[in-house]
Formats: sequence, structure tokens, C-alpha cells
Amino acid sequence: MNRKVFESSETLYRHAADVLISASVAALQHRGRFIIFLSGGTTPLPLFRRLAAPPLNSQIAWANTVVGWSDERCVPPDHRASNYGEANRALLSHVPIPRSQILRLQGEREPEAAARAYETQVRHDLRGHPIDLVLLGLGADGHTASLFPGHSALDEKDAWFVPVENPGAEPSRRITATLPLLKVARQILFLVTGEEKSEAYARVWSGVDSPATRVQAALGARALWLLDRAAAGLTIGG
Repeated sequence: MNRKVFESSETLYRHAADVLISASVAALQHRGRFIIFLSGGTTPLPLFRRLAAPPLNSQIAWANTVVGWSDERCVPPDHRASNYGEANRALLSHVPIPRSQILRLQGEREPEAAARAYETQVRHDLRGHPIDLVLLGLGADGHTASLFPGHSALDEKDAWFVPVENPGAEPSRRITATLPLLKVARQILFLVTGEEKSEAYARVWSGVDSPATRVQAALGARALWLLDRAAAGLTIGG
């Protein structure tokens, strides 16, 4: 497993910003644009705020950047639980990215229709180009994006985005990227912090089946895990 463990969240997010900026520079040099898909939840917010502030906000060519999402909650964009809303408040509203290059997943729509529409939009806008970087997190139950343990979305073979409902999650209705979409990414960057994630990460480390384990198995060395010491837990030194 390709991973780095940090003593503090400060150093973790500093390194995450370096990884993201390096990926953007390489993408622009080789393909003329940088395509990144963001994750939701609270874990990536410190990274977003870091990228929104000087000097890092000028180190990404936002005019040549395309932003999408690995999943979205079925809520309006101004709802406090909206992944788009959180990213917009913390990052996108503070940088000069053209709004046409923000591929918002419309969580306020009927989920099945929203998933189909987003897949159509993403396939059209990417025009066969792989996503350069996908940010993902890890839930205490082993979920990543909105791929939850035991859900049929884990076995999807064709669609890039599907609706999911998980009564244990809040909000319970979501739209998620699937393994077929994640497999075509050039790199996936997992950000994992906090002791509450340590058991879920230990299962991935040991190869025990979970949504995150399946993503790791599919991506291999293209998946980079950045963890703080609390999240790495008993796997440190393993």
C-alpha cells in the first residue's frame, strides 16, 4: 500500500496540498488541463481552505482546471450537508475558476435522474480523458465516497454514478461514483484523520473486504493514503 503517516494534521494537509499542486502542474504540462474530483465531509475542508489562501491559491491554473465530485448528498446546493456547498464556501468561491468548469452534481434532483444526468455531463466534458486526481475519505464503517458496505452499488460494472440509500447515514439518500469511474482515475488521494477511523483503516491494511479495500485493490499504487498517526493506529510499523 502506498501511504504516508504524519505526526500532525497540519503536516498531513501541507503534504496533501503539495500532492494536489504537483498533480495539477503535471496534468497541465502533458494534457493542458487539470481534472479533479472532490470528496465531501469535514476531512477535506482544511485542505480546501489551505488551497484557497495565499500563496497556494495562485499555484493552480484555475482557468484550466475542471472540478467534479465523487459523491453528493441529496440536498439543495445551499444546504449545510451539500458536498458542493461545503467546497464552494471553503474553496471555489475564493479562486478564479470559471463556473462552467465546476461540474456540480445536482443533489436536489430526483436521485436516479441526477445520477444519469451527471454521468452524461462528465463523459461529455472529459471526452475520454482520465480524471487526474480523485479525493476520497474513509468512514468508520469502511465506506468511501458514498459506497457503503453491502450496498449493490459496490458491484456496479458499467454506470459511473448511481443513487444509493443508506438508513445509517445522514442524509440517507446520496449519489455516488462507482468503481468503474474510480478505476479510470490517474491517482486517488485518501485523506484519513482521527482515531475513530483507525479500525476501518486497519481492515483495509489487512485486506479485509470493505468499499475502501475494493478501491485500494482496483487502484494499487495509484491510490495514495495520507493518514495522521491516530488514524494509522496499530498499522504503524506494520
